[in-house]
Amino acid sequence: MIAILLGLTAGIGWGVSDFMAGLAGRRASPLTVGMFTQFAGLAVVIGALVVVAPAGPTMHQLAWGGLAGICVGVGTIGLYHGLSAGSMSLIAPISSVGVLVPVLAGFLAGERPSSIAIGGMVLVIGGLVVSGGAQGPAGREGFAWAGLGALGFGFFFVALDRASVDGPLWATTASWTASMIFLAALVLITRPGNPLRPGRGLALAMGAGVLAAVATLGFAVATERGLLSLIAVLSSLYPAVTLALAQAMLGERLGRFQWAGVLTVLAGVGAIIGGA
Repeated sequence: MIAILLGLTAGIGWGVSDFMAGLAGRRASPLTVGMFTQFAGLAVVIGALVVVAPAGPTMHQLAWGGLAGICVGVGTIGLYHGLSAGSMSLIAPISSVGVLVPVLAGFLAGERPSSIAIGGMVLVIGGLVVSGGAQGPAGREGFAWAGLGALGFGFFFVALDRASVDGPLWATTASWTASMIFLAALVLITRPGNPLRPGRGLALAMGAGVLAAVATLGFAVATERGLLSLIAVLSSLYPAVTLALAQAMLGERLGRFQWAGVLTVLAGVGAIIGGA
């Protein structure tokens, strides 16, 4: 049950973080915003590392954690570009389709959740797809960025799960370090315009990084204690959180099908908890 709660907490944390980063991305280059979120998150992870002071990392943690960092860097670029270019209520749910990657990986690894939990997973994934039927500016570019985000985050779930086998803290540290270096290198190479200046945009980006780091730590601990296929689905509830915030704070209204999708997601979560 602790793993289930941590998975839900990760989903909520990522959802709020994505909303904040999406707002910051409308004030500056999404790539720059991504770099600052990773910087803030890395500070949180290193702080946790200093406090807990675990034994030194293994090559397994560093290798898989580094791969997870590259994947989340790619996912961050896709998601933040998509959120800044189109309707958050549309882009966020599309990016969550990447959850199919860890679900498939879990089944191939021999994970067999209960029938009730499997039904809940189907409801969650279906509800997220349905809730993505928002009207708003997105276009092919927005969909393409969201698709890139989905792939990046999907493989991130798998890689971080592998890295966390030897302990979640060093795995998360390796992941955040790699993603920070990856995004900083891209900023230096591409030199995007519209820099992130001190003020509300910078505060939103840094706050998003802190929340994302805490959520990532929670996910890493959850996968260490529970099934990847279940935890990944619960953690992928972040689009529903982003969607709710977009409705409440940006006036992006939900239609009947979207509300049906949200309720389906909630029903799925209940089934997963009941069948865990």
